Parts: sequence; structure tokens; C-alpha cells
Amino acid sequence: MLFYTITEGAEKVPVSHFIAAVKSTGLLTSDPRLRDCMEKIRKAVQESAGEVMMDRELFRKCVGGNIVLLSLAFRGKFIIPEFEAFVGVINDIYYTSKLQHDGQVAKYIPHLTKFSPDLWGVSLCTVDGQRHSVGDTKVPFCLQSCVKPLEYAIAVHEHGTEGVHHYVGKEPSGFKFNKLSLDEESGWENVIDYHYQMSYLECLICFC
Repeated sequence: MLFYTITEGAEKVPVSHFIAAVKSTGLLTSDPRLRDCMEKIRKAVQESAGEVMMDRELFRKCVGGNIVLLSLAFRGKFIIPEFEAFVGVINDIYYTSKLQHDGQVAKYIPHLTKFSPDLWGVSLCTVDGQRHSVGDTKVPFCLQSCVKPLEYAIAVHEHGTEGVHHYVGKEPSGFKFNKLSLDEESGWENVIDYHYQMSYLECLICFC
């Protein structure tokens, strides 16, 4: 039974133990999929005078709507089953890389010139929603062309793959990065993009 897997056989454990166990799988308490579960836990904590213990009844009440997700997490069915060990490797790479001070920030893009070369952070999210961040990950920064895969995903999500590729090509054009190319026969409707990852803005222009 999932409850005893999490509590390691105990009939009840502190709620903090349950939350720590969830985090060990790579899921965060801020995960939208766990919103209902976390809200019920917070309510139980607010209504209690002392430390809240999670027994089978509270577990069933809080986890009922997330039983499939948490079952996959605690039974090692996520893409990275040993997430804490994986995080250890990522952190080692992060701290080793942080020792490197060669190079300099880009001078040819004004927004990038403003940033401190001492800022360094790593954030990751797996296909199962396992997340980890280390370093200066709360500092806003300019994505530049790194945003293209994200914008392309949004475009496909909103318009579908066929809809997007009806207007925007998916092979490199060979042109300079900021050059627009029009099909002589169809004009604007067949804009060929310059990267594999298309810009959502270009998709919106095509659909408008």
C-alpha cells in the first residue's frame, strides 16, 4: 500500500515527513498537480494546535486526487527514479563549473552586457515534472534565442503541428539570422524560418 511505502511501515508520521518524502521524488509542493493535496494539508495544519500527524485517514483525504501521480513517483516509475542521487550529480557539476572564471559576457547585445559574469545557476525539469534548481536561479535574465524552443512549443500547443507547419517551415533556410524570406507564389503565408525552433511571434504573424 502506498501509505506504508511512504511511512516505511509506520501507522502515522509527521506531515513534514510526508512532504520531505514527496520532495525526494523530485516533485515540489508548488507543483500545480499537487495543489489540492497541499491545500488540504495546509488546512489540516492550520486547524491543529500541535504537530499534525498523517495517518491513513488524512492520507486518503489529501492524496485521493493525486494517487496515480504519487504512486508513479514512489514506485520509481518516473524518468529519473533515483532523483536525489541525480541531484547530487547535477550539484557537483554546478559547483565544479562555478570555479571557472574564463571568458566574458557578450558585448554585442546590450542586455547581456549588463549582467554580472559571477551569476551562475542551473534549473531543470524532467518530462514527469521533477524539478531542481541550484545557484542564482531567481535572477531574471534575457533569454534571447533560447526562448525559441519554448515559443515553438506554445505555438504548437495553441495551433497544432499541422497548423504551424502549414505556414512556417522547419528546415534551416541558410539565410542570415534576421532575414525574412517570402515564397514568390504564395507570398507572406509561406514564411521560411531560419532555425529549427520557430518563433511564436512569427507564428502569430502568419496566423494574423
